[in-house]
Amino acid sequence: MLLQTIYNLSDPRLEEEIADRRSFQIFLGLTSGDSIPDETTICRYRKQFASLGIDQLLFKTFYDQLKQSHIVLGKGTIVDATIRQAQTTPQSKKDKDADFITKRGKHYFGYKGHIAMDEQSEVIKQVEFTKASVHDSKVFDQLVDLTEEAVFADKGYANKLKKSKA
Repeated sequence: MLLQTIYNLSDPRLEEEIADRRSFQIFLGLTSGDSIPDETTICRYRKQFASLGIDQLLFKTFYDQLKQSHIVLGKGTIVDATIRQAQTTPQSKKDKDADFITKRGKHYFGYKGHIAMDEQSEVIKQVEFTKASVHDSKVFDQLVDLTEEAVFADKGYANKLKKSKA
């Protein structure tokens, strides 16, 4: 999951990269005689990790190690959101968690990824995914811990209470 996230790889591409890159095999503790996990296995484990909350625990543990190694200094946090369109259409009714948002006159059906990134190292420190219609300010408190010296965010996060905290 870490390799997939760090290199932004799909399940099939991750399978190919594990088979091709010795550095990936070493990271995973695989020897030349071991079998490579196929994309179905990767998908199944990722879904199971998510349902059990193991993905969040893994992400937090990895981030904490970066912080202890002083790769992440925690002086400033950049907060922003991005819209991710759903793979299905609203008419298909297959994706019940996605919904609509209009941004700059364009309509989207999908999700919103709310992301907090360490200013100096550019390491992502927190991610929250919601329906597309959830306002950015609703997840602000989950993205920052307010131990930073500064928080940088666009006006979607602004209100009097947040300004007083930051």
